[in-house]
Amino acid sequence: MASLTVTDEQVTATKSKVIQPAWVRVMHWINALAMILMILSGWQIYNASPLFDFRFPREYTLGGWLGGGLLWHFAAMWLLMINGLAYLVTGIATGPLPQEAAADHGIRRAPRRQGGADLQARP
Repeated sequence: MASLTVTDEQVTATKSKVIQPAWVRVMHWINALAMILMILSGWQIYNASPLFDFRFPREYTLGGWLGGGLLWHFAAMWLLMINGLAYLVTGIATGPLPQEAAADHGIRRAPRRQGGADLQARP
């Protein structure tokens, strides 16, 4: 019968592999915060003129009144947009695109090497 105990010889330390760089993780959490702000302020905007027979509890809304809800909503929207643009610029600056452009084949062949050839029509 096999033993279910683990000995020191069986345990090996493995180095964890980073799947995403730190800047991607930071921008992800900024997006998560912006979405939470947009949801909470959206509930406040809804409560100002409810379409259906229910309202969101005041404790779960952001802004206090219609104008405050709109201000928070637009501020979160700009945060989301600026973070998205920063993600795009950082991704282009640090991603595979500069490496492909620096290759001897140039940038015109980069989409083909990245899988764009699979988009061609097949007979």
